[in-house]
Amino acid sequence: MDLAVHVTLFLPRDHAYHLEARTGNGHIRLEGITLTEGTAKTGNGRITILDVTADRLYLKSGNGSVDVEGDVADLEVSAGNGSLRVVPLGRRSERIQLKTGNGSAEIDTGRLSRTVGLFIDAHTGMGGLSVNRSDLVYELDERKLGYKHVIAHTEGYDRAEQKVDIRVRTGMGSISVE
Repeated sequence: MDLAVHVTLFLPRDHAYHLEARTGNGHIRLEGITLTEGTAKTGNGRITILDVTADRLYLKSGNGSVDVEGDVADLEVSAGNGSLRVVPLGRRSERIQLKTGNGSAEIDTGRLSRTVGLFIDAHTGMGGLSVNRSDLVYELDERKLGYKHVIAHTEGYDRAEQKVDIRVRTGMGSISVE
């Protein structure tokens, strides 16, 4: 006998919540919510975070993709084989840690104001590594067969009032920072 459950929860917008969501194979989607802290874990499903404001958010997927577009001060995302996509907004300082074994990681920094300091530490074992921002100062740019590592920051990063720190690791997946 197959059993499936779909739950949709509507919460008042003027509150901050602590959230824990877990599923074996299902999709987890959070939209338009404010969290003090949140955890979302799934074995094979994807995780989608849209228009979420959070102080701390931990997301883990075994094989599904993870997509985050929001204002998260402390974000940690890991996936075994799934791809990762993150769009930081830079409304406040953000610390972002991304890790995937075989999936790709895409970071879209296009919504960040020019006044936001950006730090990138990207490392892949076997994947490609593309950083397409002309305003970066490179501390490290190693691109060897089977190993790529870039550490870079925007000019004036140390003096910026708001900072976005991104650390991303992949085993075999490619990394793209736009």
